[in-house]
Amino acid sequence: MRILITGINGFIGRHLARQLLKRNHSLWGLTRKREDSLPWRNPRGRIWYADINNQAEMAQVKCDLDAVIHLAGPTAHDDIAGNPELMYRSHHVGLVNVIDLYHRCGAKRFVFASSGKIYGKTELLPFREDAKLRPDSTVGSAKMMAESLLSIALPQKERAIARIFNVWGPGSSKQFLIPTIIEQLKAQDASSTNLLSLGNLGLARDYVHVDTVVRVLEYLTAVPKLPTDALNVCSGVPLCAALIASLVASVMGRTVNVQSTPGKARNEAQCEYGSTALLKDLRLFEQPQIEDGLRDLLKLEGLLPNA
Repeated sequence: MRILITGINGFIGRHLARQLLKRNHSLWGLTRKREDSLPWRNPRGRIWYADINNQAEMAQVKCDLDAVIHLAGPTAHDDIAGNPELMYRSHHVGLVNVIDLYHRCGAKRFVFASSGKIYGKTELLPFREDAKLRPDSTVGSAKMMAESLLSIALPQKERAIARIFNVWGPGSSKQFLIPTIIEQLKAQDASSTNLLSLGNLGLARDYVHVDTVVRVLEYLTAVPKLPTDALNVCSGVPLCAALIASLVASVMGRTVNVQSTPGKARNEAQCEYGSTALLKDLRLFEQPQIEDGLRDLLKLEGLLPNA
């Protein structure tokens, strides 16, 4: 297939690009960042440098496509909290520009990266795809706006929505929980009991490995039709920050004390996790055990031997 990824230079985008090229797809990428090298070679396609919010830049992108996978947009909490207007603009103006590109390039499938934050605060857990949407955050509200826009702009057979929960794996931004834990442990003496400073220790979230996300996104480019408008991409297991810190330390053979730092705490729902029922029905659920994934990640960081 001929596929374009927006946000190709981001965390998910890089993993997805490697997988699609490995599977012999022709690949185009869209990114704002001009870098000397990307982590893969792309003989079948090219990289376009454009801001999705800039109509003139987007108009310069020209190619023939089968599918667009739209990942571009703010992801880090601090970036979104500091500039919520950009989040909404990216999911309105930016999305309109990407839809225009989709039509202009003759594509027939639009895959959109939504978020588990779209469900909001609710006592009905796990979140099912048919649950009532009650977002209570900038991310959730922006994603709901974007999903609504897509439902108007594209017929159901052409659109596929992935509601992605908290993604982790190699190359994740150090602003996210697991890289934060690893960075703090790297900076401390391995022979002592380490003190970690995190936010809300008891908030439980659904952490899905990036390999699962990549597998689902590739599937959505080609599946004839989903049984529902959106698909949860999640692990189905809620894990709190204190437990994840203990798991990381245990894999490293260390002992930790974890403290909550008031300045890092957020006013959010106590527990959020998604239903994996549909993922399992579609035979897409292959989530590694978190200890195994952490062990592989720590080996890549040079904190565990590869043997």
